Amino acid sequence: MNSAVFNSITEGRVHLVLKDTAHHLTGQDLLKIAQIAEQAHAAVHISYKSWQVLVGVPECSYELVAEHLRTMGYECDILPGEIDELSTFVLNGGVP
Repeated sequence: MNSAVFNSITEGRVHLVLKDTAHHLTGQDLLKIAQIAEQAHAAVHISYKSWQVLVGVPECSYELVAEHLRTMGYECDILPGEIDELSTFVLNGGVP
């Protein structure tokens, strides 16, 4: 595991980044992703610079959430490093 991924995990939240950007997803897709996130007390962020969809998941459930997203057809990876919260807006709040 590289140090950026390790640092992201050890801070209590893991940020998953979806391979499809927000402008390639439908509103229905974003609602499904938000529902998955809500069940895991996760926050969905969208970067207004790159339109990346990021899901900030509690460390204890990120593998389950990633698998659930993949099962529903949304490929994702762990974001190496931190998100720039000033360049994102929150689609779904989760638990901070």
